[in-house]
Amino acid sequence: MKKKINRYMVLAVCLTLLSTILMTVGVFHHMYREQVLDDLKNYAEVICGMTSSGEELSEHYMGTDPDVRVTVISAKGDVLYDSQTGDEVLGNHADRPEVQEAEVGGSGYAIRHSDTIDRDMYYYAMMLEDGDVLRISKEYELLKLLLLNAGIVASRDMILDRVWGTDFEGESRTLDMHIKTLRQKLGSAGPMIRTVRNVGYMLTGEDN
Repeated sequence: MKKKINRYMVLAVCLTLLSTILMTVGVFHHMYREQVLDDLKNYAEVICGMTSSGEELSEHYMGTDPDVRVTVISAKGDVLYDSQTGDEVLGNHADRPEVQEAEVGGSGYAIRHSDTIDRDMYYYAMMLEDGDVLRISKEYELLKLLLLNAGIVASRDMILDRVWGTDFEGESRTLDMHIKTLRQKLGSAGPMIRTVRNVGYMLTGEDN
């Protein structure tokens, strides 16, 4: 009888932990999504305040944030400029959901995978005065990895490999800076990203 009660207690504890983790994942994703999309919108508005032409932007834009991708798309869907692909010829973007929303309502957003750079991205698009569409995007691979491994320690090597790739030649300090930024974006929920000394990071269901 006691063994049976203990099994039920263990099961109850496991279910409680699982529900806590799932709730944490939902809260994290919602908070970060709202913050990032708001940042991208502000970024786009600043750029739009400096130019009204996609052609002018493509000629003079000097990106200051390597984590933010800036793309200019013509009314026909042709990519006039992309800050992360340079002179590479990209396919027509007329069917991109955020671009279609911007053409209809002036602005639009989407969260989806980019086949061009093979990353999951947040997108915000805004119509320029000349009819071109300015699109600002930022990847969320780091948050996605932590969410998918909630409650499990993700080693530094695994994170660097999954997010930046096996050919990453930068410093591991890059990861620490991105985690710091992520915590800041999450505000009061930031401490839920726990540092596991000499190992890596873990998304937990409670503050440190």
